[in-house]
Amino acid sequence: MGFLTIFSNCAHIYDNEWKTAQKIVEKYSLQQFNYPLDPRGYLVITAEENKIAVKHYSPQGQFLQEFFQDGLTEKAAIKMYHKLILSEVVSEISHAFDLGAELQKAEIAIKNNLKYTQDRELIL
Repeated sequence: MGFLTIFSNCAHIYDNEWKTAQKIVEKYSLQQFNYPLDPRGYLVITAEENKIAVKHYSPQGQFLQEFFQDGLTEKAAIKMYHKLILSEVVSEISHAFDLGAELQKAEIAIKNNLKYTQDRELIL
């Protein structure tokens, strides 16, 4: 007889263990994600006076360029995203995902007269 290896993608959490499982998720869920910094820099997003503004900084914090989009136009977040992609300000996929979510929140905030703060929950 040799070794037996089993790979399974099943997980079971029984009713009496939900609280324990929740504690584990709260303790470890954010620790497992160490996203790489984008070598092209970082972006600061604001939503004021019906405009989405994105400032691009180098990894060292030097201001590089700024982009604007009327937040009241249809698909404003997508239009801004395209400007940023064409300008090649993003190289990391995790950065691109985050950018898309933040731009969408900024557009929703403008169109619904809400306060937008980057990396914070949008309060409806």
